[in-house]
Amino acid sequence: MSFIDKIKNELEAQVAARELCYGALEKMPQGRLVTKCRSNSNPEHYLRLSASVPLQYLGSNDKNLIKQLQQKREFENQLKALNNNIPLLERVISKYISIDSVFSDIHSGPQVHASQNHYKQEELIYLTSAGIYVRSKGEAIIIDVLWQRRIPFYYEKKLILFDENGQKVVVYPDITILLSQRELLLWEHNGMLSNEEYRRRNNRKMELYFLNGFYQPKNLIVTADGPNGEFSIPDIYRIVDGLILPRL
Repeated sequence: MSFIDKIKNELEAQVAARELCYGALEKMPQGRLVTKCRSNSNPEHYLRLSASVPLQYLGSNDKNLIKQLQQKREFENQLKALNNNIPLLERVISKYISIDSVFSDIHSGPQVHASQNHYKQEELIYLTSAGIYVRSKGEAIIIDVLWQRRIPFYYEKKLILFDENGQKVVVYPDITILLSQRELLLWEHNGMLSNEEYRRRNNRKMELYFLNGFYQPKNLIVTADGPNGEFSIPDIYRIVDGLILPRL
């Protein structure tokens, strides 16, 4: 049974339990139990019908009423917990994205998947050793190193994140890798930081990553071309060999 199936079963059970609580409370006596503990004596029980009505003392002849009011208090506490849990479970079900579904087509070996991003596909002009086209020379070099090291990856794979208001947002990380613990590793290479529009979109992407738990060095790698387009291939090898391979 998958994680989300377990959550759905738990939601179903808690919704059923809430209906039972409502049904039980309809049969309970009015008011609530007030218990006062005095030193060196047994607890005293009172019935409170409302704030404007004086407390009514419950004696030994009211044991059945006391027991019912105690049960009522337990049902009310259970109902409070259920009314808290049910919306949380519903939110998990609506927001949860299964890693297995995202990566259902990854198996083993140097598998590579081309861009799913329809934005300006005419910019996919650099052919890599892996047989896919990318947008920049820097990305091409990174992918060639991943291919050489036989690391499965996606290029510009669709990823659903959530913004500050809990709304779904679709992004396309440059490179997505699935680690051994079923965790995602994202790699962004910035090749046009001198372009204001590119820089604005990139900054927003970084904000969304952070909001969704992707940040350096945990599960995000960020590289960039230098001011004059310079690029260090040895640095890419160090990242792949030192940060990625040990986690596969």
